[in-house]
Amino acid sequence: MDEGLLGTLHAALAATPQNLDLLKVVLRGHLELRKHEAACTLLLASPAKLDAEASKLAAEVYFHVGHYDRVLAITEHGEPSLGVLRARALLALGRKEDAAATYAAAIAANPTLEDPDLRALIHANVRAIEPQEPG
Repeated sequence: MDEGLLGTLHAALAATPQNLDLLKVVLRGHLELRKHEAACTLLLASPAKLDAEASKLAAEVYFHVGHYDRVLAITEHGEPSLGVLRARALLALGRKEDAAATYAAAIAANPTLEDPDLRALIHANVRAIEPQEPG
């Protein structure tokens, strides 16, 4: 999607703010163009009631802008694919054990969701090294 089309769709959504299908298209466009802040502003102002698909898009938007608490609220009882995004949000909040458990449950439910990079981040061990005194 290009900027011009996104602008046109945005204008159409402004005229029909309850149009959930159009909201989803506009959110996908924002995600594709990496316009996460604009998508977040749109979501926060939208009166539309989100369905499962729109909730997944909203969770992605909120993750990209650092609203991890909103991601957790949206993904609390979601499908396994949302579990991976939930695990990322938990990890970003420093809740490594919760992230590991959530990721494991998501992968157990759907092994095709496996994300080696996320798994590595969850299982990474960071050690503090004390500086040595000279001499």
